[in-house]
Order: sequence, then C-alpha cells, then structure tokens
Amino acid sequence: MITKNLIGSVLVAILFVLPNITRADFSANLQYGSSGSSVSELQEFLTDQNLYSGPVTGNFFSLTLRAVKNFQAREEIQPVSGYFGPKTRTRANAILAQNLKQSDEESQAVVPTVVPPSLTQKTTTIFLPNGAVVEIDQTGQIVRYTQPTSVPTPSISTPSVPATPQPQNITQPAFQVVTTKNNQSTKPGSSRYELFVFQVSTDKDIETSNLYFSLSLFGAGGKASDISNVMLVDSNGVVLAGPMNAIGDSQGNISFTDTVTFRKGVSVYSLKGTLANAFSPNQVINVTAEKEKWSAQESKTKTVAVPAFSASDMLVTIASRSNQQNAGGSFTSTLALQSTTDLSELVVRMTRQDNQANVLTKTASRRYGTNLYDVEFSQLQTGLYDMEFIADASKLPIGVVKIFKETYLVQ
Repeated sequence: MITKNLIGSVLVAILFVLPNITRADFSANLQYGSSGSSVSELQEFLTDQNLYSGPVTGNFFSLTLRAVKNFQAREEIQPVSGYFGPKTRTRANAILAQNLKQSDEESQAVVPTVVPPSLTQKTTTIFLPNGAVVEIDQTGQIVRYTQPTSVPTPSISTPSVPATPQPQNITQPAFQVVTTKNNQSTKPGSSRYELFVFQVSTDKDIETSNLYFSLSLFGAGGKASDISNVMLVDSNGVVLAGPMNAIGDSQGNISFTDTVTFRKGVSVYSLKGTLANAFSPNQVINVTAEKEKWSAQESKTKTVAVPAFSASDMLVTIASRSNQQNAGGSFTSTLALQSTTDLSELVVRMTRQDNQANVLTKTASRRYGTNLYDVEFSQLQTGLYDMEFIADASKLPIGVVKIFKETYLVQ
C-alpha cells in the first residue's frame, strides 16, 4: 500500500515536472493524410484539449480530422474543415503560450522539497490490479513502469499430485481433399486469378502446415515461375496463407509455410494468384494438392492473453490494406484489422459518402490465436467511404459494444 507520505511526495514531484513541459509552436500546415512528428504534437495538443481520445500515431486520419473540426467549432474558426492551417495554428499557438505562462506562475508558488544527496535512494514497487508494475523512488518520481502482459491470476496452493503419463498419439487426423475446379485456361496479366478450387472434409478441427501444391503447364508461353502472389483463400475471401511465388518451368510447385486451420465439416478453398503477361490464352494450368506432404494435427484450443482494459481502450486499427482493380474497373479491397482486446466479433460496414444508400456489411474473420481480423470487400467503385468498425466485446466482463469510424479512400 502507498503511504500518505509517499502520496504527498508524488504530488510534489508532479508539480515540479509539469512546469517543465514545453511544446514547440505549430509552424506547419497539416491536413488529412499528413504524417510525422508535427502530427504527433498536434494529437497530443488535442488530447490535452479533451478533443482527441485516440492513440498518438503521427498519422492524420479520420480521428485526428474529427478532433481538428471540433477544435475549430469550439474556437469559432471558419470554415470548420479539419484543415490545420494558419488561422487554426495561430489559435492553437496562443493556447499553448497561455498554458505555458500559467505553468510558470504556478511553479513559482511551489516551495520545493529538497532531498539531501546523502539520502540512500530506495524505491517502492507497486503491483497494480491490471498487472502493471510501477517503481517509485523516495522523491515520488516514477523510475520504471512496466506495461501489463496478461490478466493477473491469483495463486492457489494445491497439493502436489504426481502426473499420470499419457500415451502419445502420433497418428495424423483423417481428412479428405477433393478437387472441384481445375485445368484453368490462363488469362495473361490477371491478378487474383482463380487457379484451383478444392474442398476439405474433416470430422474435427485440424491444423496443417507445409501445404504443397504441384503445377503442370500445358502449351507454349508462361512458366510456373511467372505465377506470383499466390494465396490460399476461403469461401469468404479471407486469405489464410501466402502470398507466395510459384517456382519451376512447365512443371513447378507452390509451397506455403503458414499454419492453416481447417474447420470441422466440409469447407471450400481456392488458390488465387497473379499471371504475368508471358502467358498465352491457350495455356492450361493443372494443380494437384499433394496432401501426403502436408503436416496435420488435431487443433488444440488456444487462449489469448487479454490485458485488463476499459471501454476506451477497445481500439480497432487498420494493420494493412490493399486495393486491387478488377477487370471491370471496380476494386477489391482487402483489410487486416488489429484490436487491442479480445473481441467476440468484429463487423465492418462500408458506406459510400456520396451515396448513403450504398452500404456493404461484412463480418471479419479472426486469425486463429491472435487479435488480428481479415475482411475483404469486392466490387467497390472509386470514392470515399465511411468505414465503421463495430467491435463487440459482450463476452468479456465489461460487456461493451463500441463503434469506431474511419474514412477510407478506394482508388
């Protein structure tokens, strides 16, 4: 427990630290899409103004744009556009100068507590309920802070019971792979071209690795090595493995190093890749799933360590994104999303800004054993979309459903 003297020392230390905090004046114009240290300083300023609750990333996207608009509305700056230009910078710099002046006046009113140099510097370690560790010296200064890595579990002493040796079952689980679409005629220059479709039947969840597929090309033109960005995709368009490049000439192969979980039941999967212009329309690609070379085992239940958090911590961010133009001029958008918490479900809704009736909604697929989620939208037209992340954490103790918004450009 922290003593009253220690709490008093912490308060005095905070009073000494605050007046020394300074910020550089804003000298650069910033707008949607800007990045760098200037954007980080802007995000910190807007956080101090209680207008921005997102992370300090250095990237000027929708959360920062909304906060700047709120600042302009509060300070009666016209137009309320979200552009951090000369008028907005001037007002922000004036507020910074005023805050700095007040901090200087407050620091002059504080009587410092002098700690004799001869005093042995001992520290106090505090273990917080969420698993974080804070170490404070005798002056009240925080000398070390360790982020929580998992939810702390109380230690319960139990009598020692000798473990009973269990027999090791090394037999691979039974599953079937059936080809449903093969011997495809090539289309030179195509991306995400469907090379092969197959279904997997299994009576239990199985984990597979070293997925190996052999290729045979018939006709003059491209080689196996002219096939790139090959991905294993499920029936919802979620990428499970890859991308990898094929190797070989008229005979070749594709080998994935990713671990893929095939779910209990019957599911359909496909191989999609990019064909170089070296191919001719008369060529045919034959793919064989070399199942006997795959490594497979029964899937074990995995748990994800979830740090203690509050509703405001339940943040969803875009880890990666890509827009691939289709043959008809539309786009396929693939997103990898990351959450700081263990979500029961993550739904993504895309609404075109100039046509509110154009709404697409999809449930993201969670990567096994992680807090990463994948979702793919097809047949998108060029334009700006309002993208909503509907993050459902109702299965966790806080029972919260939170909505995050992001502006997304498809081009």
